[in-house]
Amino acid sequence: TYKFTNLNAGTYSFVVTKPGYGLTKYFGFEFVGGGTTYKNFSLAQIPSFNVSTAQTVLGVDTIIINGTVPHQPFLVNIKIYVSIPSHTSVNENAGNYSTVLGNYFSPSSTSFSNSISTQNLYSLGFTSGSTVYFALYICNMNGSSYQDPITGLLVSTALSSTPVIVSAIVP
Repeated sequence: TYKFTNLNAGTYSFVVTKPGYGLTKYFGFEFVGGGTTYKNFSLAQIPSFNVSTAQTVLGVDTIIINGTVPHQPFLVNIKIYVSIPSHTSVNENAGNYSTVLGNYFSPSSTSFSNSISTQNLYSLGFTSGSTVYFALYICNMNGSSYQDPITGLLVSTALSSTPVIVSAIVP
């Protein structure tokens, strides 16, 4: 619980953090002054494991991303961040990716596969022969997210610490 006193009326933004948990941000919280107002924030633990391996395979009009994760007794959520055309890197920070692909899979499985169509890559601005990069993270299923006010992208907040990076040439 937090309490702020003597705040002036205005628009505020909050960043909430706790060691071992993903941060969350809230933009544009309007306080009209006088009285009490409430805002709940949700934090989720950062996963303690990472994607183990990943590779890209060219399919017919698709790029397929195959990989593995350590065995877990719960459902695993993989987030695949797709680079921005002409960028030679990608990560989870707003402004460093063009879109995010989600992939949920069973706790009894340690392998996963996800595909992205070349048409989707073309719509993001990639062209045939260009290189696309993917950053793969484990994401806490209970993790919160927020919309970045600059990019408009949804940002996941409880991601594994080290991504696996793979790339492919767009067919």
